[in-house]
Amino acid sequence: MSDPLDALSPAEFARIQNRALRVYGATVGLVLVGIAVLATYAITIGMGFTGPGLGTPGGQQSFGLAVSLLMMFGAVLFHVIDRLYRTWPLGRHVTPTAPRPLSVESQILLVKVIVVVAAAAGIGWILAGLLM
Repeated sequence: MSDPLDALSPAEFARIQNRALRVYGATVGLVLVGIAVLATYAITIGMGFTGPGLGTPGGQQSFGLAVSLLMMFGAVLFHVIDRLYRTWPLGRHVTPTAPRPLSVESQILLVKVIVVVAAAAGIGWILAGLLM
């Protein structure tokens, strides 16, 4: 099976590569601007500089919306960068390594991590109850 990119001339290939890089660059730039605006807005609302702050239900909902949009923008940014890394625009392709097979040792490690995380969460919950 031949690669369809082999049929392109070098000039067409370079044009398509540059176009893809411009799209990736514009997406990353817009997402970073959105993250900066939302972070500034969330800090402003959280501190109560402009408006009622987090003391009112409207302020809490507004802050929650800003934080959720920050998380969504972070996921989009991660996806774009990951996609760019895995398939460089019509150029070299990077394939991730195959995961190793499950073993008893890896399952034991997973159970140990779950127990430690649950214990830390329980201790934090108890300490928070004592301090409040």
